[in-house]
Amino acid sequence: DWNGLTIAALARAARALGDGTLQTMASRAYDGLADACGTGEALHHVGTVPAMLDDHAALAWAAMELYQTTGWPRYVEDASVHVRCITERFVADDGMLCTVAASTHDVIVRQKQGYDSAYPCGNSIAAIAMAMLAAVNHDETLRTAAEQCVRSWGRALQTHSPGFCMLLCAWDVLVHGTHEIVLHGPTDDPLLSEARALLGAAYLPGAVIMRADAPSASTAIFDIASAPVPSVLWCHGSVCQRPMTSLAAVQEFLAASTALGSRG
Repeated sequence: DWNGLTIAALARAARALGDGTLQTMASRAYDGLADACGTGEALHHVGTVPAMLDDHAALAWAAMELYQTTGWPRYVEDASVHVRCITERFVADDGMLCTVAASTHDVIVRQKQGYDSAYPCGNSIAAIAMAMLAAVNHDETLRTAAEQCVRSWGRALQTHSPGFCMLLCAWDVLVHGTHEIVLHGPTDDPLLSEARALLGAAYLPGAVIMRADAPSASTAIFDIASAPVPSVLWCHGSVCQRPMTSLAAVQEFLAASTALGSRG
């Protein structure tokens, strides 16, 4: 779980600072963790101990951050597997997430943890990862699952909100909705490479950077097949604004978004 959080942080920092070294560190750490602890449904916490909620949630988030930084679709696929493991194995009868899977029988109680300390809890990390993946895949079921993570602790949020820092971040994204920034064209296209650097360095809460060829229904929903190549599209829900075909257009749009409060 700590490894996943570190990888997510490295990937975000690489995107924000345009630092290839940090990106390489994040990618290598991600692959190294897979070699040491397994992947997806075969993930282990340590040794032969099955993965816990925090493990799957942190790696799902790490995969989504790596996807936004690198544009490699395999990370979306990995995140999807981890999120599916969470929804299939860790949901209790009351809809809350437990720290261990339903198949765990050597514990007296399957605990439920919602508070975020210096280390965010699995429920909050899962909510963030689900919200991001739902934006890329346009999956309302995942969005509903993310909302359930917040609602599960709604009463405690009302009275002790400072104890739920990361869950509040997830709630903020869910309330205001995500904005999908679609990079349409070859991965190595100069415009898209420069646009990715600009977007990564900007403060854009609720924005998810994705490629038009993501392994999802996004292309069909956005219907961007007729958009010029290369281009950058700023979309919300199923509506996209006019494609941006120059770096100047991207810069102008970012300036306007910042003036409006960074939400486009």
